[in-house]
Amino acid sequence: MKTKNLITDISIPGKVKRLLTTNNLATIIIELMKNHIGRDRAITKEKLFSSLFNKTYSDNDIRDWLRWEFVKKALHLLRQRSNCFVISDRKKDGTFIFFVISNNSESMLYQNQLDKSIRAMYYMKRRAIKSIDEQWYKQTFELKQSMIMKQLSSNGNKSKNGGKKNVR
Repeated sequence: MKTKNLITDISIPGKVKRLLTTNNLATIIIELMKNHIGRDRAITKEKLFSSLFNKTYSDNDIRDWLRWEFVKKALHLLRQRSNCFVISDRKKDGTFIFFVISNNSESMLYQNQLDKSIRAMYYMKRRAIKSIDEQWYKQTFELKQSMIMKQLSSNGNKSKNGGKKNVR
């Protein structure tokens, strides 16, 4: 598929193909989300993607990844500049769903997501300060294994620090 085809293939059945832009996607998403108000009427990521692009999403296709990046930007644009406040959530089976919030409990889902992001940003601020204090820039750069990978590689053996949590 040529790049030209990639950027022109937003097509809703019965409508003309449009250029893939954040604004065009946001306009189409507004129409789609009129049927998905409230968590009980949510749409899955796969159905949203296929509604926008008339194809199924593939994790192995970089073009689909790029299209999904545009969708995320369009959803952000809607939250910022419209009264169509679409949020995402994850069901217990791991499926992502999208819906327009319609009550306080749905609003709290979004607020909790924001709180988690804020905590993660504070953690990164502390790491930035720590990197200067410990002069990481003078050390040999390396990529450390994540906690999950350490646990998987130990296969149930005790960790090097005696089972204590790593404090960063």
